[in-house]
Amino acid sequence: MYELVLRGGKVLDGTGNPWFLADVAVREDTLRVLPPNAPVEAARELDVRGHIVAPGFIDVHTHATLLPFTDARMEPLVRQGVTTSLVGLDGHSYAQLPTLDMLRQFMELNAGIDGVMPGLPYWPTLDAYLQSVNGKASCNIGAYVGNATLRLAVLGWEDRYPTVDEQQRMEKLLMEGMEQGAFGLSTGLTYPPGSYAHQEELASLCRAMQKFGGTYVTHVRSSLGDGFLDPLHEAIEIAQQGGVPLHISHLNTPKPGGADQLLAAIDQARAQGVDVTFDAYPYPYTATRLVALLPEWAHAGGSEALHQRLRDKKERLSISRDPQWLRRDFRAYLLTNVAGKTYAKYDGWPLESVASALSKSVVDLVCDVLLEEHLAPSVIGTSGNPVNIRKIFQHPAHMVGSDGVLVGDHCNPRAYGAFPFVLGDFCREESLLSLSDAIRRMTAMPARHLGLKDRGLLWDGMKADIVVFDPATVQSTATLESPRQYPRGIQYVIVNGQIVVTPDGHTGATPGRALRHG
Repeated sequence: MYELVLRGGKVLDGTGNPWFLADVAVREDTLRVLPPNAPVEAARELDVRGHIVAPGFIDVHTHATLLPFTDARMEPLVRQGVTTSLVGLDGHSYAQLPTLDMLRQFMELNAGIDGVMPGLPYWPTLDAYLQSVNGKASCNIGAYVGNATLRLAVLGWEDRYPTVDEQQRMEKLLMEGMEQGAFGLSTGLTYPPGSYAHQEELASLCRAMQKFGGTYVTHVRSSLGDGFLDPLHEAIEIAQQGGVPLHISHLNTPKPGGADQLLAAIDQARAQGVDVTFDAYPYPYTATRLVALLPEWAHAGGSEALHQRLRDKKERLSISRDPQWLRRDFRAYLLTNVAGKTYAKYDGWPLESVASALSKSVVDLVCDVLLEEHLAPSVIGTSGNPVNIRKIFQHPAHMVGSDGVLVGDHCNPRAYGAFPFVLGDFCREESLLSLSDAIRRMTAMPARHLGLKDRGLLWDGMKADIVVFDPATVQSTATLESPRQYPRGIQYVIVNGQIVVTPDGHTGATPGRALRHG
C-alpha cells in the first residue's frame, strides 16, 4: 500500500522528453511511476488531471544558509516548487571558522545577503552545520565551502598571498569539507576577504578537491581587466589549472550584445574540453549587500575596522573620490533591508533619492545607514538587460538559479518568483523555452551537475521530491514594487514523500534533509 498516489497527471520526468500520462505513487520517501488508473491502494489519492507532475526543482544558487533557523518552513523557496536549495555560495559559508568572534564579524559583514538570526550558532565543521539542518526544514539543503571562509580561518582579514603552510592549511580545511559532503568550492571574487585570493591560490584549492569530484563555483572577479570577458577568462583558467568542472554563478551583463560574447567564450572553453556550466535568474534586477558598493580597500581588517573607517570623515572623502565609487549610478540602486527609525520609511527608494531627501551626499548616506543598521542594508540594482537574460537562458549549458536574497521588505522579486517566472513568462507567454526543457534545467540537469543520483527525475526508485503545477496559470506574482508575493499555479510540493505545499498553503511539514556529495 502507498501513502499517496497522484492520479492522472501529465508527467514531465526531468529528461526533457515530452509529457506522458501516468500516476505517481509514493511509499515512504520513494516514488514509483505507474500506468494511468493503476489498481493500487493508497492512504490518500489526489486528482491532478490537467496538471504537470515534475521532479522537485533544484535551486543551484540561494542565500538560504540561515533560513532553516529563522523560517524552517522556507516558504519563499518551496512555494516556487523548490525542494533542494544549495547554500554557501559566493565564497560565504559559515562552518569551519576557528572562533565565535570571527563568525560574528563575518555574519555581520554578510547580513545584507544572508540576514541575521537570533543567537549566534557555531558550527566547527561542515558536518555540524549539515546535522543542524537535517530534518528541520521544508527544503533539502546542500552546501559548498566558501573560499572567504578558508581565508578567514587561516589568514584572518589580511590582504596578501598565503605562505606555503597557509595554503596547505586552507587545502586541508577544504578537503575536510569535501569529505563531510560539500559539493565543491565557491568564490565571491568581488567580496572581501574572498576577493583577496589570487588565481594560483584558487587553482591549487581546486587541485586539492579534484579527487572528491568537486566543482569550482564562482561569482567572478568583476573588477578584473575589462570587467567583462577578463573575469570569465580567469575563471576558466582556474578550472583548467585545477582540473575541475567550472560553474559560473548568476551569469549576466547589462552590456548591449554582451550575452553573445560571454556565451561565445563559454562555447570556446567547452570546445577545448573545459566542463563549463552556469546559472542565471530571469528578473532584470541584481541584489547584494550595501557594503559591496564601497571600494575594496575600505573593507580591510574586517567589520570592526570597517565601522571605524565609516565614521572617519577623511576616509569618507577617500571613498567618494575612488574611481570604483565614481563609476556607480546611484539612481539605479534601491536601498532595502533597513529597519531603524531613521531609514525604514525609505525602504525601496533609490539611494540618490534618499540622500536628497535627507540633504546628504550619497557617500554620507551610505556610511551613516551602514553604521546605524550594523552593516545589514542591501541594495537592488535596476540596470539589468532583459535581452541578454533571454539569450543566456536559451544556452544549453544554462540551469536556473534564483540567487535569492531574502532580506528586506523590498527584496529582489527573484527570491519569491524565479522558477514560476520561467514557467509562466518564458515558457507559456514567450515560448522562449519548451516546458519540458525548462523542467530539465530545473531538475535532472542540476542533479547531474551535483552528482545527486536519486533526485531530479521521476523514475522508479527515486526520492519523492515532486511538484505539481497548472501549466495554464503558473505565474510569478512577485514584482519590484511588491516582491514578497507567492506564485500562482503551484498546487502541491512534496519533499521526501511528505506534502509541504497544498492549494491551501504550507502544511507546516519540515521533511528536508541535508544532502551530501559523494
